[in-house]
Amino acid sequence: MADHVVLDHVALTSEGPTLALRLAAGQSLAVVGRACSGKSRFLSVICQAESAARGKVNLAGTVFRAAGAEAGRRAKLLTLAASGGPGANERAAQALSATGLWNLRKSPLADLSPGQRKAAMLLPTLVSSADVIAIDCLLDNLDPWTQHDVMSLLRHRMRKGQSVCVATNLPSLAAQMDIL
Repeated sequence: MADHVVLDHVALTSEGPTLALRLAAGQSLAVVGRACSGKSRFLSVICQAESAARGKVNLAGTVFRAAGAEAGRRAKLLTLAASGGPGANERAAQALSATGLWNLRKSPLADLSPGQRKAAMLLPTLVSSADVIAIDCLLDNLDPWTQHDVMSLLRHRMRKGQSVCVATNLPSLAAQMDIL
C-alpha cells in the first residue's frame, strides 16, 4: 500500500515533542485530546495548510479538509453534496443516505433541525474523492445513529483506498480508527 501521509519528526512547536508516522492508503488516524490541545492545528499541518515548527510532512495525492464552515441558510442539500468527476452521483447518494438526509435532499438548510444541519456540514467531505479526508471534530456533533452510519460509509471509502484523519474529543470514536 502506498503512503498517503508521512510525518518525519514533525513538531507543532519549536520546543515540542516530535512525531513520526505513516498513514497508508485505506488507513484511518485519530487525533484525540481535550479542547484547545492542538488537534485542529495538527490536521492543518497534515494537510499542509500550515507549516510544522520542525520536521517534514510528505503528502501524496489530494486532500480534502472539513472544518465545519457554515453554508448559507438557503443552500440546498443537493448543492452541498454536489461534486464532479466519476462516481459523483453515487457518492452523493451514499452521503445523503448515511447522514439521514436523503428524503430532505431538495430542502434548504433553513428547513433542517440543528442536528440535521450538523450532519449536512459533512456532505462535501463524504462526497469527496480526495485521497485523504481530514475531518475536524464534525463527527463529535452527530447523534449516535448518524455517527454509526457515517463511520460505516467512511470504512467503505477506506476499503476503496481513501485515508481518513479525524480530530475528535470522543475516545469511543478514536477507538474506531487504525492509528491513535
